[in-house]
Amino acid sequence: MGEGLCCEKARAVITDVAKLDVVTDGLIHIQLLNLCQNTRMAFLGRNSPNPLISEIMAQVDDTILEAVRRNRTSHVAGHVDWTPYLRKFGNMKI
Repeated sequence: MGEGLCCEKARAVITDVAKLDVVTDGLIHIQLLNLCQNTRMAFLGRNSPNPLISEIMAQVDDTILEAVRRNRTSHVAGHVDWTPYLRKFGNMKI
């Protein structure tokens, strides 16, 4: 599988993650992210050479984590302004 195809698939996942923002139920939202979007990239991760996909996989992970933060912390004003330390802690918990 070439680098171009990996990047194309990853961009499709990133685009699809944003489409799930309309889901208001937090449990359903996180299940869709985990069981649908994350699984698509897990297949690529198992079947592609690491140097080809490590950067794009990190971008997909960041996109999914941000979607979870947006959905689960929408009641917390300013979650986008979290410090890097707080974001790292949030990523670990998610």
